[in-house]
Amino acid sequence: MDMSTKEYLEPLYSQPEASLFDLITEVKTPALVYDLKGMKDVVRRIQEDLSLVQNTKLNLAVKATHTPEILAQYASWGLGCDVASIGEYKLAKEAGFSEITTTAPAYTVQEMNELMEENCLIDLDSISQLTLYGESFPKTEIGLRIRMPLPTHLESNATFGNDSRFGINSTDPLLDEVIEKYALTVKRIHVHSGQMTPESLLYKADYLLALAERFKKVDTIDFGGGLFHFYVDRAEARSHLRRLNNIVEEWTNKHRREMHFRFEPGGALLAGCGYLVATVLANEYHEHFKKRILTLNLSAWNLAPWHKPQVFALQTASEEVEPYFIAGNTLYEGDFFGKDTNGSMMEFHLPTNLELGTPLLFTASGAYTMTNSRQFNRIPLPQEYVYENDSLSQIVRGHGCEK
Repeated sequence: MDMSTKEYLEPLYSQPEASLFDLITEVKTPALVYDLKGMKDVVRRIQEDLSLVQNTKLNLAVKATHTPEILAQYASWGLGCDVASIGEYKLAKEAGFSEITTTAPAYTVQEMNELMEENCLIDLDSISQLTLYGESFPKTEIGLRIRMPLPTHLESNATFGNDSRFGINSTDPLLDEVIEKYALTVKRIHVHSGQMTPESLLYKADYLLALAERFKKVDTIDFGGGLFHFYVDRAEARSHLRRLNNIVEEWTNKHRREMHFRFEPGGALLAGCGYLVATVLANEYHEHFKKRILTLNLSAWNLAPWHKPQVFALQTASEEVEPYFIAGNTLYEGDFFGKDTNGSMMEFHLPTNLELGTPLLFTASGAYTMTNSRQFNRIPLPQEYVYENDSLSQIVRGHGCEK
């Protein structure tokens, strides 16, 4: 394509207004601030891209946020959602989502019955769950969560194929046996294989559409989430969505069946629109680590055990930087920000001689921070705020937002 005619695309995330960072310094820490305009921009852009594929809708993975005010915003923008428990279902219903889907590793019969009474189709995760469901609710409609193998060239340390602990192996002979025994009708196929790429999306489409040929009543395919890797290059993502639409059109014409599609990201929708702010309580050189360790008034272990943020020091003019480790304030040795599953710790380059009381801002904190939260050592959780129109509104539990 000639560069002069190349499609101009906005980046997925918007840069927040400068006033957000000014206002953040005025709140009591720890605090978590959601940029409402940024959230809406991400939704708009992903919806624009998904509109390239016929019958496709954007949903939210509720596991990314349990804050009622944030959920209500997404519902008001027309998103559906996917939930992983009865508790999440109740949150989603109260938030006003018009479409709610569900999949979980396991539901009790009582929980299955509650969801059925709400006309919420369950995507069953295993043969044993399928059998349990069939024994109690024969001759009904179901969804299936599939464990989908990935070819080697599409695997990475961020994907889950054969090694996923979730989903049913579609080649398991017991699958058809149980479905036939209990006269169940498969209406939806659901898959989530970790981080998706444009290439793996097309592989998923071919695999799941072939499975839809086997289950003739399937009318919806849920591709799951994991869109961080998918959106490394938005133009590339849109190119592959156009290719997906061609695949769908060809399949529809061949089989004379209409198929609907869902994408249900969590982190990709919200992570980049949330900012965590904390205060430096200690700054000490550590002989073993050969660098200074900053200790904050919140805990990585309690909030962000696998978070890889960028960190900025606020209210400091120093241009000289040095490497730090950043630790939380619990009595857990592994309470470090940016620590990966192999135990490696992330260095953060921040101004030298940081004074106690300096506020630090963590990016990419909007998703999973609060849903992961625990209160080890009874460390208080962050207060949540919404940033909109150059002002901050505090989210008061059970009372909405207050200026």
